[in-house]
Amino acid sequence: AVIMTCLLAVFGLVSCGGDDDSDAARTAPTGGTTPAATAKGTAIKDPAEGGYVAKMKALSVPAELAKGRALGDDAAKVKLEIFEDFRCIHCLEFTGDFEQFIVDSYVKTGKVQIQFRYFPLSQSSLPMMVAAECGAQQEQFWPYAKKLFTVQAESYEGGLSLAEAFSEAKLKEYAAGLGLDAAKFASCYANDATLEAV
Repeated sequence: AVIMTCLLAVFGLVSCGGDDDSDAARTAPTGGTTPAATAKGTAIKDPAEGGYVAKMKALSVPAELAKGRALGDDAAKVKLEIFEDFRCIHCLEFTGDFEQFIVDSYVKTGKVQIQFRYFPLSQSSLPMMVAAECGAQQEQFWPYAKKLFTVQAESYEGGLSLAEAFSEAKLKEYAAGLGLDAAKFASCYANDATLEAV
């Protein structure tokens, strides 16, 4: 189990670019069915030849099964821990391509509980994770996480750059759009204990 965890962590760091914070260092999904190697690394193609904005907007997570960063029955025999970074393109691909299937087939039937774990690949990921944790404290983690992945997808389709889209002002705007208590969110976001939780 330890070896598998280490291998997954190394894969995540390598495939998501490690500590590279620049938007230019990331390649957007562009359509096609297989990754194409380039001189600078691997260009990521959308395996379903569709846009991730639409996939993320279609994602439906049952609110009654959400408890903080867990989704599903606590008594489920299988606990699926997912380690993700909201800036990671492969995490976006996993969420857009597989999460709905897992929720519909296994979480809703009580067989699996998904447990989300923060996996910051760079310092620039920490503010959005802190914001997501503040969403979790108001039982809105899953809608907030969906919003963050949608924003990442929108950046590839001509939206704001990731730096703009994940600014503190925008993170608070997303919280307000989901109906979170603004004062509680701001207090949580500024609290060092929230960063410690991440």
